[in-house]
Amino acid sequence: MDTETVISSAEYQRQAEQTRLNLQLLQNIPTFGFSNLLADWIFLRYLQYFGDDEARAATGYALTIDYFRPIIGNDPRFRDAYLFLATGGSLYAAQPQAADELMAWGLQFMQPQQPPYSYWVWENRGVNQLLFLDEAKAAQSSFEQAAAWAATYQEADTQVAAANLRQTAEFLERDPENTLVRLAAWFGVLRNAPDETTQERVIREIEALGGRVERSPDGGFQLVLPDSE
Repeated sequence: MDTETVISSAEYQRQAEQTRLNLQLLQNIPTFGFSNLLADWIFLRYLQYFGDDEARAATGYALTIDYFRPIIGNDPRFRDAYLFLATGGSLYAAQPQAADELMAWGLQFMQPQQPPYSYWVWENRGVNQLLFLDEAKAAQSSFEQAAAWAATYQEADTQVAAANLRQTAEFLERDPENTLVRLAAWFGVLRNAPDETTQERVIREIEALGGRVERSPDGGFQLVLPDSE
């Protein structure tokens, strides 16, 4: 049994190295006008990679950024990909600086309404800067930008989002170590968590800050703040 386990682990390592080389090639491959389709295809491959629990137990998540370089490189306006980048790149691969640099690069190609609701990317960048890079000032700036972009929409819920983002930035300006802001940021990560394993990891982070998470009657989550807050 031990021999089989060693062989299996070695094979996973070999596959990971081959995947890394393939992803490097995909960064420069000619797309002949189909760059968005290539980005979609690589993203689907990433989802398979992320969800392969046995392989990830053997090799970890180190290739996350390698996947997202050609994804973002081929389609910098692929808004929803940035959510997975923020979670996978920082929480799992422990490469928050690389994730931040990719988000910064992609944001150069966006405008407040192109793609729609692109303020989410600024918000994700702010969360990444706050929770994983411990850069409260940079996070404040990102939340301010997210608020400005969200304010360009007329929908009531987006206006509420803009107000909340402005308030978050103001809290950080007054108190960069604000626990409430960090709890709220982690709770946002929890609500967007792609799987139960991620949810459990994020809940532990919330509990470490003194908060609690309870299930709501509709199956969602509720954040319970520490008594001091």
